[in-house]
Amino acid sequence: MSYCLLPSVKLMRFWLLLSFGLLAAGTGRAQVCPVTPNPSGNCTFDAVDAGTGALVERLCVGRPVRFVVCAGRPAFIYSYQVVAGNGVLPNPCGPGFQPSATAYTPTQAGFMTVTENGQAPPGSTSTIFFRVFEVYDSPAPNFTVVACAPGAVQVMLPSSPYDRYTVQIGSGGARPPAADGIYPVPAGATTVTVTGSYSAYSLCSNSATKPITQLPPPSPLVIQRLTLQGPAAQLDVAPLATGYRYSVERADAANVYQPVPNAVQNGAASFAVPNAPPGRYRLSAADACGYIVTSVAVPTLPLTATAAERRNELSWQFPDNPLSFELTRNGTPLAVPAPAARTYADTAVACGVSYSYRLTARYADGATSVSDLVPVRATATQPPATPRLFATFDIRNRVVLTASVARFPTTGQLTYLREARPLATTAGRTLRDSSLTSFSPGAAPCFQVRFV
Repeated sequence: MSYCLLPSVKLMRFWLLLSFGLLAAGTGRAQVCPVTPNPSGNCTFDAVDAGTGALVERLCVGRPVRFVVCAGRPAFIYSYQVVAGNGVLPNPCGPGFQPSATAYTPTQAGFMTVTENGQAPPGSTSTIFFRVFEVYDSPAPNFTVVACAPGAVQVMLPSSPYDRYTVQIGSGGARPPAADGIYPVPAGATTVTVTGSYSAYSLCSNSATKPITQLPPPSPLVIQRLTLQGPAAQLDVAPLATGYRYSVERADAANVYQPVPNAVQNGAASFAVPNAPPGRYRLSAADACGYIVTSVAVPTLPLTATAAERRNELSWQFPDNPLSFELTRNGTPLAVPAPAARTYADTAVACGVSYSYRLTARYADGATSVSDLVPVRATATQPPATPRLFATFDIRNRVVLTASVARFPTTGQLTYLREARPLATTAGRTLRDSSLTSFSPGAAPCFQVRFV
């Protein structure tokens, strides 16, 4: 308890010669209340909480108090006046004093000065004392509710003005704040109530209630298609639920998945990864409460194509054996390599012609990994040999053409012609001409073959 005093005893005695009523009426010579010297070690007056009757050393905005004289004080008529500020006395002195039975409710935080006027009966000396109280603010806690997956909620508490909080989920009991701000949500709970208070003045508190918002259950995470596009990769995924944080992850050398920092989400069902190194990629979803779910990983499918002697040699790196592979050339299906295959030789190529290849790996769950479109120009270093062609008949009297090429038993392209008109271009060494089943000996057709 602290008291302030003014040294002017003469001023005090002059004021005491006047009645309190005259002071209230005013004389045109307004003055600050003269203060009685503090009685050393003695209590003058206290503040009492109007709700509990407890003596309080601090006050609270919105919480009424009354001011009462301490035990042992003279039987004067006591009245009190409150002025905002630290050690600020009433000026003019007199009109604002209220009876001790009058409750006072602070309206703003800070310091306030309470002045006590003790009116003595004739023959006694009246007194004026004052005390300074600190007033604490008591707003409703301005906390934030962060939506999480069903079953949890995050509550973010403000740092001021309170230094103590309790959190109540639904109709459950109030509990101290969780270190991470995450709380389980029992079935049926729809609200969160936060109460703030002060460690130095527990009576000064306030509460606020807000609804609990929760995210929809996360949709299954599925990478439907992983496509290489030059140095980049694109992940096409199943539609994603809103409200979650999604990230693309890649397995490192220790098979530990790390976030890919440069991955960019394009809409609700696609992610782009610039400069994507080969490896396994997966998608993860997380909420503010630490709930994490991941997809099945899908590896990239790097494909290389190299021109060899009258053939294009393809190779690829892939850590798994998928359900199947599909190889296309110039957009047309070319072959179905075995799941364990990692190479393929395309011998049905023509020297000097450019081809574009793409390989697709298909999984049993429907996911696919697609290589980049890889171009290559077929070459040959040896001069082409002259092909030999034989014409025979099968049992149905159809012409069967059989070609052979020295040094190139399987590679290269053969173009079969009848009467100088192309019948077919193929790498096959045998061709049936089903369109011709009869002809006269004098008009026998002429067949040719070209090799490139």
